[in-house]
Amino acid sequence: MDVPESIVNRMVKTPKAAQPEQGICICDEIIEQVRQMPGVSGIHIMAVHWAEAVPEIVMRAGLYPGPARARFIASVRFIDHGRHHARGAKSPTG
Repeated sequence: MDVPESIVNRMVKTPKAAQPEQGICICDEIIEQVRQMPGVSGIHIMAVHWAEAVPEIVMRAGLYPGPARARFIASVRFIDHGRHHARGAKSPTG
């Protein structure tokens, strides 16, 4: 996964306690960017080891309630201290 340096820096500069909120904001921004891509009809929200964040992300992005056929396909992983997490890694909350 390629995480833009600007996103890594943004998370590094965010205080630890505010990183979960910052991660959700970044996710929402990415969803908006993906919505503008021609031919994209879905996004897959993947909050590794942080499944409880998904409902908040879905609500903020205006994906629920929404058309049953609307599915977005993209992966969103969270960043903690400038490192992106792979499977088995901890969420931004620890």
